[in-house]
Amino acid sequence: MSAIIKEVYDAFRSAGVSDEQATAAAQAIPSNGELADKGDIKAVHSELKSDITALHTEVKNDITALRAELKNDITALRAELKNDISTLRAEVKSDIKALRAETRGDMKDLELRMTIKFFAAVGLAVAGIKALDFLLG
Repeated sequence: MSAIIKEVYDAFRSAGVSDEQATAAAQAIPSNGELADKGDIKAVHSELKSDITALHTEVKNDITALRAELKNDITALRAELKNDISTLRAEVKSDIKALRAETRGDMKDLELRMTIKFFAAVGLAVAGIKALDFLLG
């Protein structure tokens, strides 16, 4: 037993604590080999500092890689979007051209039907005048 452990044991015994409790209390005190000293703490501090530096470098590299990947993704998306817009413009232009042609055809058909109805009405009017002329005449 080290001197400190013996002193703790003796102090508990002189205070009237039972032998079992004094022994248990004395055994709870770590021995010199189990305690960390200044050198141990400095070594842990140095190791921890090194680990933090390595982690910082790793995170920094990861961020750089992610930025590059994001930049590539954005460039690819822009190219894809530009292509999609170009395709859409061509489709809209084609649709407008087809609608114009269809509208022209519809207008010609309408003009023809209106002309036929007009001449049919004129023909009826002429026939009506001839019939009146014949009846009155």
